[in-house]
Amino acid sequence: MAKKIGFFTLTFFLLLPLISFIQAEELQVHVIVEQANVRLKPDVNSMVISKIPLGAVLQVLKKTGEWYHINLPTDERGFVVQGYIHRSVVQEIGDQPVEKPVVKPEPIPVPKKDVRKEPKRYVPPPPPPLPERKISSPKKIGFGLRAGYGGSGIMFGGGLNFLLTKNLGICIEGLYFSSSNEESSELLSDKKLSKGKTTILPIQLSLQGRFPLSPQITPYIQAGGGYYLSSFALDSTIESDWDALGFTIEETIDATFGFHVGAGLDFFMNDSIAINLDARYIFLKPKGTWKITDQITSTMTSGEIDPINLNSIMVAFGFKFFF
Repeated sequence: MAKKIGFFTLTFFLLLPLISFIQAEELQVHVIVEQANVRLKPDVNSMVISKIPLGAVLQVLKKTGEWYHINLPTDERGFVVQGYIHRSVVQEIGDQPVEKPVVKPEPIPVPKKDVRKEPKRYVPPPPPPLPERKISSPKKIGFGLRAGYGGSGIMFGGGLNFLLTKNLGICIEGLYFSSSNEESSELLSDKKLSKGKTTILPIQLSLQGRFPLSPQITPYIQAGGGYYLSSFALDSTIESDWDALGFTIEETIDATFGFHVGAGLDFFMNDSIAINLDARYIFLKPKGTWKITDQITSTMTSGEIDPINLNSIMVAFGFKFFF
């Protein structure tokens, strides 16, 4: 007799997990509130993907803590959507509530057409926000092209750009611009240039302080110096007048160093290309020489020209390409 009791006891304990598994597989719940929220995840803060009416019977896939993992009715495309419903808004079929009993309404069959309309379509969670593009990393090298206004005419040129850090850069440029001198001196008595046009070819080195406001916008201030090669072309009318008198006149401007200050803005279209706006003021006062030659006797008279005021404003627009 004792052997039989032991055998049945062992069989019971071996079959107990299987019985629990079968019960979990067939577990059903019905909604006990007017509308029950079905969420995407077992969390009260998770997104609501559907609302289930009072009395609806749901098949439970798995119970997780205080949440039931359930199947929702198929959507218009025939897809089965799953979600989570909290135990506070449903009751397991067959449970006997300890407190206030809940009257089980008979499930009302819903036409297939209405079933498709009533539940909301499953709306997938919004995609995660795109990571913010980082400000161009330091130690980039690039070259730029620009054109604009300089002196009293067209300015253009190009150069190399070195981004040492996020806030520090160096720029080396070769430029071209011109300046007109409208004053005419008589026999250079005032030791100034005669009427004519000055062409200036500077090689400038600029140190930039950069202040990124966003991944796209970086304003900067700059200061630096350069070596300025200059040439002067005398006004043709003055040259003709001297030639008619039998003299040849020649005026030159010496190459010299100058300084500049300014500010600008880089607008990055991507990590490799930026639109550039740049403005600077150039401090330049080179000296010069003049020479008058008698065409008949070849007698030559020469002298020096006092420092010439060639201070200029330059405003340019261009592109920078980084690699």
